[in-house]
Amino acid sequence: MPVWALFSDNIYAFTHPRPKVKKDNRFFCGTPKYSELNTIRMEEEKRKEELNVFQISFFKQQKIILLGYLALFFLSIFTLVKFNKNQNYNQK
Repeated sequence: MPVWALFSDNIYAFTHPRPKVKKDNRFFCGTPKYSELNTIRMEEEKRKEELNVFQISFFKQQKIILLGYLALFFLSIFTLVKFNKNQNYNQK
């Protein structure tokens, strides 16, 4: 431990967090141009997957609101049909 302290029968140790290991997702096969295009394609696929996961989690969080809107929609359709059934129209 780089830094530690003794305080009333306790030892406190402090250290810096380890740096995160950055993965290199580049793909080397063939020419450098092909490798660059493949890396861009892989990053785009990863971005689309992250967007898909975000959208699914967002709709899971907001499902109560969406169900409320759906219930109001069906209630309004039901009342419109019910009131229009009971009215007599003078058709000639």
